[in-house]
Amino acid sequence: MEILNETIESVQNISHNLFPPVLAKLGLEKAIESYLRKIPDSTIEIKFQSNLHSKRFDRNTELHAFRIFQESLSNALKHSKGSKIAIQLQPHGNQFSIEINDNGKGFTANSERIGLGLQGMMSRAEMINFELNVISNEPGITVLLIPKTT
Repeated sequence: MEILNETIESVQNISHNLFPPVLAKLGLEKAIESYLRKIPDSTIEIKFQSNLHSKRFDRNTELHAFRIFQESLSNALKHSKGSKIAIQLQPHGNQFSIEINDNGKGFTANSERIGLGLQGMMSRAEMINFELNVISNEPGITVLLIPKTT
């Protein structure tokens, strides 16, 4: 019986990781808020601003945008060596845009050596017909996810 319970728990964890319940139930805005609350206290100040007012979007679009957000935030926390991260979730026509800025060290773009994380983010953006722009500023990086214009 113990093995069965462990297996059930393992399957539930995998399922929650594939599509977080808060994202399924409450949408992108609330999922981002929930995710940010789970980040351990650090020396990096994180600010989140949204004007979506809990508006919902296509389930697939929300999932891929959430994964892009997670990867962008993870990269900023791990690599930027900055002190601030700003996240903005805004209406953009009948869709939304996500902008993530940090004041860290930035990076030198090298199209021949794109990491798996950035490749995954670009693929996800393409799947939902969005553009992903990664701009290395002085200081920091801006990641911008916006719907493609037709």
